[in-house]
Amino acid sequence: MVNNNWRGLVLDSSRRKVHAISRDTISLLHDLQSVCAVVTAENIDQLMLDRGFEGDIGLLHIDIDGNDYWVWRGLTAVRPESPSSNTTAYSGGGARFTVPYDPSSAERTLRPICISAHPCRAVRPGPI
Repeated sequence: MVNNNWRGLVLDSSRRKVHAISRDTISLLHDLQSVCAVVTAENIDQLMLDRGFEGDIGLLHIDIDGNDYWVWRGLTAVRPESPSSNTTAYSGGGARFTVPYDPSSAERTLRPICISAHPCRAVRPGPI
């Protein structure tokens, strides 16, 4: 962002975090928008389009505890060259599971107990 004068967008459900980002030097010196919003698979496209992001983009990082996979599946407005997401590998053994989609959980942090098929009714993700 700084070296190439890119523009950016931060979506977060925390008003406190959004306020801090908007007052940070990087936002004041560069085109970084920060928006308070609960991001879901149903609204990710509109949130991006409303802020002028569509088509090919450079980097997109999604970190929404528990719903990352589902938001990626719902995303069609942009095509990131470098997609990025956080993962937590608690299950081990190469298991491929994600928790069932629950847009109401977007403002909660999932506890580590939600790591396997038993406590979370985990589902096997399909191709993105």
